[in-house]
Amino acid sequence: MKQRLSLLLLWVFCLTMMIGAHAQTTELSAVVTVVGEGVTLLRAGAINPLPLPVGAIAPFGVGDQLMTEVNGRALIAFPDVNALYLLPDSRYELTAFAGLDGGRFRLEGILNGIAVQTFSSDAADWEYRLVTPALTVVTPSEHFIVWGLPGRFETVISAVGTALVTSDSHPDGVEVAAGTGWMPLYNEASLALESPYHAVELLARVIDCRGVIMTGGSEGLRLRRGAALDYPVVGALDDDQQVYLVGITDNAKWYRIPYLTGFGWLYRDLVIAECSGLPVSPSLVGEANETVAGATELEIELLTPFYGTPSQNPLFYQP
Repeated sequence: MKQRLSLLLLWVFCLTMMIGAHAQTTELSAVVTVVGEGVTLLRAGAINPLPLPVGAIAPFGVGDQLMTEVNGRALIAFPDVNALYLLPDSRYELTAFAGLDGGRFRLEGILNGIAVQTFSSDAADWEYRLVTPALTVVTPSEHFIVWGLPGRFETVISAVGTALVTSDSHPDGVEVAAGTGWMPLYNEASLALESPYHAVELLARVIDCRGVIMTGGSEGLRLRRGAALDYPVVGALDDDQQVYLVGITDNAKWYRIPYLTGFGWLYRDLVIAECSGLPVSPSLVGEANETVAGATELEIELLTPFYGTPSQNPLFYQP
């Protein structure tokens, strides 16, 4: 993956140097490459966003904002083979990008949504900040993912290397090493995860409420996309299978459980558990799980540490 990604980023960054709007200054431009349909670019000071088709390549400067819709994805390339990959339903604003003395760089941005970042150069060469509503990555790792989703996930997980992350409650920072994740709403320190490393698994581990499927000898318990029989079935669980429970409906009839890199709902009467204090959701609630459609080979390589492969995770990877 690193060789293919390196070649792509080298090419697009060379393009930046040729078309950058800030030549002869310390302020730099990155390059956006659109890989999923539904991406718009709002230039600094502009009112109307510019739609970008799949395959479009455009400079991306300080004050610019990139927005992705339900299947929109884009790769933002920075120097020294570093890139930020923006997933669907996300917004990224570049707030600082400049060359510093000694060949160093400053890179700062604001994320609302989900992004994967690869960072192959020495972190000591960068003044770095990636800000979400609840946390800030102040030292990047080589390969990490950030969820900046208020009310859902505020999470950082590293696949390679160690990131340093701060929040209002942890101003000195928490180290997020390879194979661990931190969710400040729930855990004081980062926790070890099993691959693929995803916020769903982290949530299950920090809540740590377990149940056992007990149907009385049927063919298994259907897992549904929402807390009602009208919702489609997304999977089935066997008798005696252990599950993590991460939520319950306000009528106490359905349990929410992690499923692949999303969630599903189980009828409570067929689950044996002793848990209290589970997060409560409205009755008849449904799930809008993360998905991408038509992911490219490069995208799959960037996503695999966090979402697995398409054969492992058909809930996330759509045709």
